[in-house]
Amino acid sequence: MNISLELYKVFYCVAKNKSITGASNELMISQPAVSKAVKTLENQMNLRLFERTNNGVKLTEIGQLIYRRVENAIQLIESAENDVKSILNMELGTLRIGASKVIIDEF
Repeated sequence: MNISLELYKVFYCVAKNKSITGASNELMISQPAVSKAVKTLENQMNLRLFERTNNGVKLTEIGQLIYRRVENAIQLIESAENDVKSILNMELGTLRIGASKVIIDEF
């Protein structure tokens, strides 16, 4: 399977919020786009990942299994992104200062 990471991100967000609307708000994309992404993922995997209910959505058994794996992957990606932001903001990393022997001898 060669499934887009974006589809997994939408899946993760829907599962976390237990709602298409909640995921739509969090991702800042339309509800139809979220629904289409979920349907595309389900079609590509040939599985039902969610049960639709009056109160939103509920993960199927296989959906729960996939969610646990995707949750770990998304958290690792977010952690890496946060590390990069910290490095770019000079909150994390190594600072190397070079000076010639003459300047060092002066102090």
